[in-house]
Amino acid sequence: MELSIISRIPVAFKPYFIRGAQRLYYCDDRRTVFSQYIMLKDVTLWYHVITVTELVEVSPLSLEPGLKLNFMLSEIKAEAALNAAEKVMLVPGQANLFLVGDGLNYAQLPPGRHIFFHIDLKESTVMKLSGNPAAASMLQAIKDAGARGGGHINMDRPITTNARCSSLIKDIRQHKYTGKAAGVYLLKKAKQLLESFMKDFSGLYPIPDVPLTPEAICKVDEITDYLKKYLSKPLSIPHLCKMLQVKDPELLLNQFTRLNGIPLAEFDHHSRMEMSFEDVVETFTTLPTIARNLGYNNRREFRRAFKSYFDCHPESLRKRGGGKGLKY
Repeated sequence: MELSIISRIPVAFKPYFIRGAQRLYYCDDRRTVFSQYIMLKDVTLWYHVITVTELVEVSPLSLEPGLKLNFMLSEIKAEAALNAAEKVMLVPGQANLFLVGDGLNYAQLPPGRHIFFHIDLKESTVMKLSGNPAAASMLQAIKDAGARGGGHINMDRPITTNARCSSLIKDIRQHKYTGKAAGVYLLKKAKQLLESFMKDFSGLYPIPDVPLTPEAICKVDEITDYLKKYLSKPLSIPHLCKMLQVKDPELLLNQFTRLNGIPLAEFDHHSRMEMSFEDVVETFTTLPTIARNLGYNNRREFRRAFKSYFDCHPESLRKRGGGKGLKY
């Protein structure tokens, strides 16, 4: 099977388009394969939509040797052969890390529509995590898999695609940026997906197992709406509890983490950075004003936070054509 790069994709696939992606398409009487990829500095992002009418074997071009972080987004189970010998079940809602070797690699897909999102990872990207305590077990598992010629890294550790990962994949699919801004934004999202998987793999950051009643979900939704609306105000747990008439702050924080996949303070920081990126790239707002609107004491503090988060200074995005604004 050969995928062709074409400019005119059937209209049925337009809802899956990712801005700036290279698009590949193949169709015969048994299957239709629509793939997209974006090559970034340290990773390549892939998004596949495959529709089949009968059981078929598919071996996408992207299954070349290397590390693959895969997310199964459709609702149909499938089976794959990894490195010719290892059988892998692709389960809806699960994330998997594969070290693909030189052997035969393919997926056996039953009838229906299958959707996969995966990241090709360079070894250097993964090794940058070596200083993180949460990465130790994953890096050792990758090393062990390499010694046997590849394999399913988390075979004995099923990892569910949590709300955080789903949100990150959605951000990638629906991003609106171009040029350098797109590269910086998408690379950050890809690294966050890897970090989220790494934390789940380590078992050091378990999601709290607390009840999520309809009332609790409503309160958590109110918090997320409030944080996004009042980014200029510092995060205050006592204030939120008073506003929502909550008597158990710890329970509320655990419920927030379970529903969103990350703690409240981390969510608040991500929200500020997300808004700051949009303001830097999409508006003419000066950096001191952006800093003030997002609750930073001054431009220097904001600039430091932005650089730490995106590995890029805000001025750099504007000077190099990453955004509309030219004011600093």
